[in-house]
Amino acid sequence: MATVLWVGLAQATPDYWTLAIGTPTIGNTYTFTAQTRTVSFKATTAVAADVAAGLVAAWSSNSDQRLKELTVSVNSANSAQVDIYGPNDGADVTVTGSTGVTATHVTTGTGPNYADNTANYSTAALPSASDTLLFSGLTRNDGPKYALNALSAITLTRLDVDPTYQGVMGLPDQSARNYTEFRTKYFQCKAASHRFLSNSGDVDQRFRVNGGGVASAIIAAGAGAQQGSYAIHLYNFPTTSTLQAQGTSVFTAPENGQTMTLDGTAGVNLTNGAVGKFSSRTTLGNVVFDGSSGYVDCAFATLTLKQNSAVTSGPNASCSTGSGIATLCNSGSLDWRSQSVPAAEVELGTGAALITKNAVGAIPAFTVHMYDRSTLDDTTGKITLPHTIKLHECGPTDVTIRKPEGIQAQWQVLT
Repeated sequence: MATVLWVGLAQATPDYWTLAIGTPTIGNTYTFTAQTRTVSFKATTAVAADVAAGLVAAWSSNSDQRLKELTVSVNSANSAQVDIYGPNDGADVTVTGSTGVTATHVTTGTGPNYADNTANYSTAALPSASDTLLFSGLTRNDGPKYALNALSAITLTRLDVDPTYQGVMGLPDQSARNYTEFRTKYFQCKAASHRFLSNSGDVDQRFRVNGGGVASAIIAAGAGAQQGSYAIHLYNFPTTSTLQAQGTSVFTAPENGQTMTLDGTAGVNLTNGAVGKFSSRTTLGNVVFDGSSGYVDCAFATLTLKQNSAVTSGPNASCSTGSGIATLCNSGSLDWRSQSVPAAEVELGTGAALITKNAVGAIPAFTVHMYDRSTLDDTTGKITLPHTIKLHECGPTDVTIRKPEGIQAQWQVLT
């Protein structure tokens, strides 16, 4: 079907509310609530204009940054009315009033960051089912931030972020005014595939997408990925979804109540310096770290580390497939901190390392296959004894095995 370009051409219009003050009762407290924050004033006269002025003064003296992004004043033509304007970018505002304070929504905010405004799309209409939604360098603003569920009723062929795109998608946890964001933060976009290509570096929380419960093939590529800063935040992608990430960073199901499943046939592959963080609310199939790094705190089918990859597990990590499935650490390092086994049999390729000394508790016995220059660091004795160590194409002096003092490691030398 058609390719629809996000252009962001809608005119910004601030949200506008009015508060009509009725005849007050001396001693009563009158309030309005905006941005989930409440402003109050206790009437000392029976004059509505005094209450209006008091509420504006109370707002002015309040240091809460959620309130400070509003413009609040007494109406110039009606001293018993308070005018409340939202941010200049059109960010949505919700206002309520107490008894004697009537809130009226006069103008609904909108602008170039609204996903429900048709002027922000090249077709002057919202995308239709099977369309491709493209974000590119032709966009004239920093992307969708509000009305983020506007496309929830349709399933696209693809969400496509071109490397020339300089904007964002969704809202960060902390607003520009440094308050905890209370609006919807994730852009809901159901599509058969999602592609995020970036040349502008890994900016934390740059793309935040809710998959809408539709399985997708996710491709992500970028540069400058680093631990602790994740450019792409994803959740609500169900079973058979897959992830291919190169050079960028991905965080799945970051928040409580979110879920993510990446168990499709193509699996999860992180390459070329990519960084992945998979929360305990994630379910993974076959995962490969190849010249990459990450944190895994969830169930997985198999876990393979290649080319000096470094992975740390969380306390909830586990191998979901049972016995007979090997976790491979080929030329990589796995810091295993869970009480579950990483696999029934773990293969440590040449130069690889398995670290179990930091596990949160005792780990059931499992078999470790070791090759030349590999390391098993169980200094604190977390692996339950007896457990089997098998040496392949090497002898005891060719590997490093660390156990608690007084514990003698037992191994079998295989040819």
